[in-house]
Amino acid sequence: MAATVSVIVPMRNLEQEIAGLLRLAAGQAGEFDAEFVVVDMGSTDCSVLAALNALKEQQLKGYVMQSGQNCKIGAVCNSAMYRISGDYFTFWVPWRLFDGYLAGCCQVAQETAADVVFGVFEDQWQVGIKAKKIRGEDVLANMIKGVTTIDVGAVLIKRAYLEKCQFHFEEHDTFGVGEEFVQRALLGTDDVYQAPVVVKRNKVYQVNPPDMSKSSAACLQRVDAACRVFETVRYQHADNQKLTELYAQEWLPAVVLDCVDTLLRSGVGYNAVRGMLKVKGCDKLLSVGKYTSLPLKKRILVWKMMPWMYHPAAR
Repeated sequence: MAATVSVIVPMRNLEQEIAGLLRLAAGQAGEFDAEFVVVDMGSTDCSVLAALNALKEQQLKGYVMQSGQNCKIGAVCNSAMYRISGDYFTFWVPWRLFDGYLAGCCQVAQETAADVVFGVFEDQWQVGIKAKKIRGEDVLANMIKGVTTIDVGAVLIKRAYLEKCQFHFEEHDTFGVGEEFVQRALLGTDDVYQAPVVVKRNKVYQVNPPDMSKSSAACLQRVDAACRVFETVRYQHADNQKLTELYAQEWLPAVVLDCVDTLLRSGVGYNAVRGMLKVKGCDKLLSVGKYTSLPLKKRILVWKMMPWMYHPAAR
């Protein structure tokens, strides 16, 4: 049976937590008809049975899918997206958990039939915000400038739009794939709505992320994801020169330095990090221009000229 919204819940070894997570998600859906698709990522405990029991006991519409032992998050989400029945879908990511957006975004989606609907993060909320339509390109530009935040765990996407444009998650990487998915979704449409709802991070029910990679260098996959989006911007949106320059001068170098910060925090030495960037060609992305923000320019300068003086940015 068709539903208003399909809530995709990736899961790995959450036997004790999955019932509470589904209960929370059902409460967030409010009065809207929802189905819950739990996608198991090779759990080694009794998570699958616990999820089945939770769906039955809470009388929720939905089912549990099982993937292979070594399936990555992108492949798991792709499998689920093309099996859902909802007019819209969202991701309820246990390790990136958000409150407050689902029912409000469903309401706006129902009223506007938009392709993408997102809420306003708590630190960006202003009194008097109303639902408004924005071009996808403009939303991405605002994301780059830090004016707007959209997370893959707090966005609503129309299933018909997905089927039409055939955008999907990168299946071979782990880091940056959610970010890439959201940006590709924005680049394909002018029918995007900001809903007047506050998006809040839920750290009470949020769980630790599964150990998806044993290599600290895997975080550089996020740079690969950003580069793939940049190619889409360059060739499919070549008429938007400002967006191209914004992405090249602000987003790409910021992503590279975020990865540098991650590596340094994990204990990798400065010289080793510089070597990793050089091997992958990431150092060439640390260019500045008229769209590079002043704080980022300073970070790039210190890293290039005096890496031993560079300190990871505050989280």
